[in-house]
Amino acid sequence: MARTAAAPRGQRPRLRFAAEFVRRQVAVIAASGGEPSPQIGKAATQTIPIVFAANGDPIREGLVESLRRPGGNLTGITIFGSAAVTKRVQLMHELVPQATAIAYLMNPNHPSGEIEMSAAQTAARALRKEMFVLRARNEPELDAAFTTMA
Repeated sequence: MARTAAAPRGQRPRLRFAAEFVRRQVAVIAASGGEPSPQIGKAATQTIPIVFAANGDPIREGLVESLRRPGGNLTGITIFGSAAVTKRVQLMHELVPQATAIAYLMNPNHPSGEIEMSAAQTAARALRKEMFVLRARNEPELDAAFTTMA
């Protein structure tokens, strides 16, 4: 198993499982369990198509070159990442164009939180919307954030 060394840390048993799919020459691998499933698939093969559902930013994580043109053998979806956040702000504008402000609720402990918040702020500025950033790590902070929004 020469590829085992390329597995994400602590994922060598899962890579062996993925390597079995490669050995059986499956037509496609569905890496839908979130991280680290897509990374394990990528470490196992560069030829079998892999379709993923990512929890993070697949571009920043090196899974794909872009969401529009992923390149390589991986493609998939994510609800996170700068491109997805920007699109959500644009969709909110289309749904409620008369709104002048956006409340952005984020978990500051999320690894991509600050990057995504920055992308949301950039998108809001481009649409001439004011953005209020609210941070919540736990239930009491979440309650406070919703009180602030109200």
